[in-house]
Amino acid sequence: MDDPDRHKSLRRRTYRVPLNQMLGREGRQDIMLRAIIVHGGAGRVPGDELAPRQAILDQATGLALDALSQGQAPLLAVEHAVNLLEDSDLFNAGRGGAMRLEGSVSLDASCMTSELDCGAVADLRGIRHAISIARLVMEETPYVLLVGRASTELALQFGHQLEDLHTERNIRRWLTARQALEQLPYKEQLRLLRGLASSAEETGRHGTVGAVALSDDGRLACGTSTGGIASPLTHEGRVGDTPLIGAGTYCNEYGGASSTGVGEAITRATLSREVVRLIESGLHPQEAAERAIERFAAQTGSEAGVIALDRRGRHGAAYNTSMMQTAFAHD
Repeated sequence: MDDPDRHKSLRRRTYRVPLNQMLGREGRQDIMLRAIIVHGGAGRVPGDELAPRQAILDQATGLALDALSQGQAPLLAVEHAVNLLEDSDLFNAGRGGAMRLEGSVSLDASCMTSELDCGAVADLRGIRHAISIARLVMEETPYVLLVGRASTELALQFGHQLEDLHTERNIRRWLTARQALEQLPYKEQLRLLRGLASSAEETGRHGTVGAVALSDDGRLACGTSTGGIASPLTHEGRVGDTPLIGAGTYCNEYGGASSTGVGEAITRATLSREVVRLIESGLHPQEAAERAIERFAAQTGSEAGVIALDRRGRHGAAYNTSMMQTAFAHD
C-alpha cells in the first residue's frame, strides 16, 4: 500500500537550482537578448555519470546559443540542444531510450512555440531524434500528435533513417529490471507498477531531456524528449507526459516550460502549463517553477522537476526529487 507519510515528506521538499549555478561569471540575470536552458531529467543519477552528463548539457546550451546567434529560430535551437542529448546513452532519450518489458525501444517527444504551434510523437520506433519528428508533425502535417507506425512513417518520408536503438547499456538495464515483472501474471504486474507510480526515484525515470529557448526578437520555443520509464519496465502502449502538450511541454508568448518526472502525475497536474500560467500572472520563472512544484507535490504526492524561461530571458528550475541537472546560457 501507498505510504501517506512519504507523501507528506514530498510536499515539504522542493528544491530550486541556485541561480549562480546557471548564470555567467557575473551571477546576474538581467534582460537577455538570447537564452537557452536545458535539463537532463529529475531523479537519482549514479555519481560517476554526473560529470559527463553535465558536460553534455553544457555543450547543448552552447550549440543552441550559437544557433540563436546565427539568427536561427528558437525551435531550431531547442532541436539542436535536444538532438545532442538524444545522441548520448547517458540520458533516457533517443539512443539512451529505455526498453519496454517486451524488449522494444519506444520514444516520445513534443515541441511548442510562443505562437502556439506544436507537434508531438508517441511510440516512435527506430528513429533516434524524436524531437525532430515532433517538429515535422508541427510543420509538415495538419496534426498535433502522431502515434506508433504513423510517426515512424513520417520520419522515413522526410529522410530519416531507421536504426537499432538497442544498446549494451539499455539491454543490461532491461535484463536486470525485467526480473521484477516477467514471472508475474499481467494483473499482478499492473498492481506492482501502480504501487511504484508516485516516485521518480523508485522507478528510475531520470534521463528525460528538455529545453526552452528565447531568440532576440522575443520568440520562445520548448521541447521535451524521452524513452519512457527505465525501471521497473512498462508495457508497450504506455504513454507518459512528454508528448502531451500542457503536461510535458508548454509555451506561449509569456514563457515556456519543460517537465520531467512521474509522467502520469505530471499529466494530471498539467505541470508545464501551470508554470507558464504563473509566469503569465507576473511571477519570475524561478518563483513560478517553485510554486508549481510545491502545488504539484501537494496535489499528487508525486515527484517531478521543471525548467522555465520567460520572454525577458529570465529562467527558473525546481524539483522535488534528489536532483535535476540543468544548464543555462545567454548573451
